[in-house]
Amino acid sequence: MPNACNISMKDGNYINKDNLRDKFKIGDKKVILYVGRLVKQKGVDYLLKAFARYSKENNDVVLVIVGNGECQNKMELLSKDLKIDNSVYFIGHVEYDNLPAYYLLCNVCVIPSITYKIADAWAFVVNEAMYFGKPVIATEAVGAAYDMIKNGKNGYMIPEKDSYSIYSAMKKILSDHKLEMKMGSESKKIYEEGFREKNMVEGFSKAVKYLQLTKEKQV
Repeated sequence: MPNACNISMKDGNYINKDNLRDKFKIGDKKVILYVGRLVKQKGVDYLLKAFARYSKENNDVVLVIVGNGECQNKMELLSKDLKIDNSVYFIGHVEYDNLPAYYLLCNVCVIPSITYKIADAWAFVVNEAMYFGKPVIATEAVGAAYDMIKNGKNGYMIPEKDSYSIYSAMKKILSDHKLEMKMGSESKKIYEEGFREKNMVEGFSKAVKYLQLTKEKQV
């Protein structure tokens, strides 16, 4: 049974996206997006280090971090230590209905989770980013990556706790516009074919029918 999310495109999402670009004075810069809690398990420090490396080579990119949590102050201090605080936007909590604008704004979405006590069992951010046709980079600690990311086709599944791998994957996507567009289209296709609500319902239905048949055979 594939997990499905309930995010959807609505009137005004593109206008809101343009408003965000104006609000943060991003201009034509490319946008790397993180959406999630700011806690140790999410591995945001590895993303910040990867971004610091990439932004030294390219000044046409920003990192947008949506979410809050117990590690927010620590992450903000790290961005200052890495001298990237002028290019990193800590947005804080965003209501679910306002998230589409952020997904539309980005060029790539990164989920840098690590195994801390437990892995990141699914992470619906993968579903959401793919619904909006975006390339996705996720670590091996993200359960959804195994089902939804076709390595090199709609993004990259990379080792956890490895900022260089995040940097390398971002560089491959952001330095090749055709690849970025192709991966985004593939993400949308994978989502539409296998991870919509109907796919989840069909999975439940098959499971129930299987159990019914098994019980009948036992009787």
